[in-house]
Amino acid sequence: MVDGRYEVKLPWKEGAASDLMDNREAAEARLSGLVRKLDKEPDLRERYNAALRLVVRGPLLASVRHKARINIQKPKLPHWEKARFQRLTKPRLPDPVDARLAPHAGCFHAVEVPPAREDNPLEVLIGKQLRKTCENSRLIIFFHRNSITLTEVHKAWQMLKRAGFTYHKLFNNRIAGHAFSETRLSPVLQLCRSHTALVTCPEPRVAQLLSLQKRLPQLVVIGGVVEDRFMSVADLERYAQLPSVDALRAQFCHLLSAQAAGLSASLGHHQAALVRSLAAYSEPAAAGRQGQEES
Repeated sequence: MVDGRYEVKLPWKEGAASDLMDNREAAEARLSGLVRKLDKEPDLRERYNAALRLVVRGPLLASVRHKARINIQKPKLPHWEKARFQRLTKPRLPDPVDARLAPHAGCFHAVEVPPAREDNPLEVLIGKQLRKTCENSRLIIFFHRNSITLTEVHKAWQMLKRAGFTYHKLFNNRIAGHAFSETRLSPVLQLCRSHTALVTCPEPRVAQLLSLQKRLPQLVVIGGVVEDRFMSVADLERYAQLPSVDALRAQFCHLLSAQAAGLSASLGHHQAALVRSLAAYSEPAAAGRQGQEES
């Protein structure tokens, strides 16, 4: 007999007791025959009672291990009475917001406000220096820096330094905020991220910088500011194809001087023609007088 996790074991002490437990019908028939026989023999009845006391006193409860595993993922549904009791005793919490308050006034809708972060004095100083450098520069180019070693960074810095450019190392967003916030360059904060490099120059030599950038594949141009004008990569490429400012000034001066020369020539055309005509008439007369004097 198994009851939950316990098994009832009957110690079979006598052969008669084991025969009684084999078959119920046979046990009842044998029991009735023994009763009649015990009524006739008193000594046999005493021995049977002693054996029966051993059998009744003998059953013991022995703890055995339950072989079936408990299903944790899909537990068995509880009994209906137990499920009803659990349903009735389930705690019912009040509403998160009182009906008399607004929906955003409850504790469940509270927003945690992070504490104000104090500015690092070193970051503020570096931001001011970067702002001063950018204000004095006519060319500011932003690069996205890919994976690069320190040796390659040093070579790029030397190359740009010899060409007259200034390469600035990577700055965090807080330093970029101190440098460009509340200035005319505030839109460039969208380009300043953790992997953004900066190159400045006092002269707008875009073509030279783009030619040097071809030798630095780790640096990718993402935008820039030329003469206080924001330019994309395509705008920078078109600007690089234009001649220099000095060449444009020379062409403009030549154009203005050519118009002035043409205007002066048009105004003095008739006077010059009259002078040439008079010179042609005066030459034969002068030659005749010179011949008469020689003769």
